Amino acid sequence: MKNANERAEETPFVSGYAFELMEPPCHPGTDQWAAKALLEVDISDALPYLNAELEGARYDSGSQTVIWKEEGYRYAFRPQEISVGTVKQKEQGKKLCDRAVEIVNDIWARRAKIEPSYERKEQPSVLELYKILPGGNCGDCGYPTCMAFASALADGKVEPEACHELSEEDLQEIAGKLQ
Repeated sequence: MKNANERAEETPFVSGYAFELMEPPCHPGTDQWAAKALLEVDISDALPYLNAELEGARYDSGSQTVIWKEEGYRYAFRPQEISVGTVKQKEQGKKLCDRAVEIVNDIWARRAKIEPSYERKEQPSVLELYKILPGGNCGDCGYPTCMAFASALADGKVEPEACHELSEEDLQEIAGKLQ
């Protein structure tokens, strides 16, 4: 017979969430969406463990956010929300949110064997990213100016490839700064 501690460990940390699919406010009419898992529990205590385990994650303890990118999708883990950017279909967004919840639950279940990381990984400044952009304010990326696009890049709301004017070298430089 299992004791109370063993039964507690079998219970997932995040057992449920409300799902939202939102059209980005800066891109009305787009075919891309942002998916959100509105969590029933606060995962603040899990964030340092996510930071330690997720390769390339950026942790900001001040805003209590872990930003992580996998397979072209950018995840933002916050105390009571997980968001996934740039999905094309509702089913895809739900699947990615389910995966993110599984990741949180898996890492939380293994936390006794993980050294939490409170290290803040510096994010490039908007100006630093802006200096790499072409500066033509063409709007093809969906943002009215290159500065607005740089701000969205810094916030993880858009991928560098959305700017069709960037050379491969510029894309690599931006990717390096965002990692």
